[in-house]
Amino acid sequence: MTKEKRSSKVDPWKLIELRDKKGLSREKLAQKSKVASRSIEGWERGDHRITDNKLHPLCKALGCNPEDITLKDEEEFEDEEI
Repeated sequence: MTKEKRSSKVDPWKLIELRDKKGLSREKLAQKSKVASRSIEGWERGDHRITDNKLHPLCKALGCNPEDITLKDEEEFEDEEI
């Protein structure tokens, strides 16, 4: 029996805001969270969902809670040019 991976929608604006507040480039955040910088780029564009196994290290690197950068399934972010 395999465990199903849970995923969440990322709020791109919140992710960018928190990364900027920390003064981190995508590459530095990737290093701190041990997540690929291409994944971070995709989340910041709103293209990808994030799995729990990547969400928690990302939040630790940003000093935030998962709720700070994720959307509830019924929520959508404002699709503005990023």
